[in-house]
Amino acid sequence: KQWYQRRVAITAGEEMKSMIVEDIKDAESNLIGSMEEVGSKVSKVDHKIEVTRSEVRLISQQKLTWQNSTYGEKLFSEYAVDGVYTASGDIWGLNPIQHMGGNARNFMLIVDLGGFFKIHTVKVWNRVDCCQSQSLGVLVYADDELLGGINEEKLIFNFIANDGVYARKIYLKQSIPNWMNLREVQVFGIGPYDEDEIEN
Repeated sequence: KQWYQRRVAITAGEEMKSMIVEDIKDAESNLIGSMEEVGSKVSKVDHKIEVTRSEVRLISQQKLTWQNSTYGEKLFSEYAVDGVYTASGDIWGLNPIQHMGGNARNFMLIVDLGGFFKIHTVKVWNRVDCCQSQSLGVLVYADDELLGGINEEKLIFNFIANDGVYARKIYLKQSIPNWMNLREVQVFGIGPYDEDEIEN
C-alpha cells in the first residue's frame, strides 16, 4: 500500500511538472508574440513619423518672430506668420501686416522655426494696398545662407533654396535705407532634424 501511494505521488508530481513546463512554454510564446506585435507597432509609428518628417510642408506659421522696431506700435512682427494674407488692403484690421518702425539699413525681421529644418522655399507676400517699393533691398537668409533679395516691385516672391540648406532661423534683412512691410512670410521645408543626423 505504501509503495502504491508513493508511485501515485510520483506520477502526480511528474504530471504537475509537465503542466508547469507547458504553462511556461505557453507564457514564453505569448510574450514573444506580444513583443513582436509591439515591435511591429513601434516600427509603424517610426515609419509614419519619418514619412511626415520627409514631406515638404509649411513650417513657419505661428512661430516666434522678432523685428528691430514696430510701426505705430501695432503692426507687429508676428503678423508676418499669422496665416492671414488676403487681398484686403485693411492693414489695421482684416489683413494686418508686419511693418518696421523705421527705414534704417540693417533692420531685420527674424522667424525662429523652432527646430533644425531643411529649407525648400521661402515665399514672401508683399503688401497689396500700396508701397511695394518699400520692401526693395530686403535680403532673405536661411541662417547664414543667402537665398535671394527683393529687387523689383511685385506682390509675391519665391526664394528657392539650394539642396542641402538647413536652418533654425530665417532672416529678412534690409540692405539699404528703406522700410520693410510684408503681408506674410512662409517657409516651406522638411524636418526637424538633429544636427548630428546631418553631420553623419
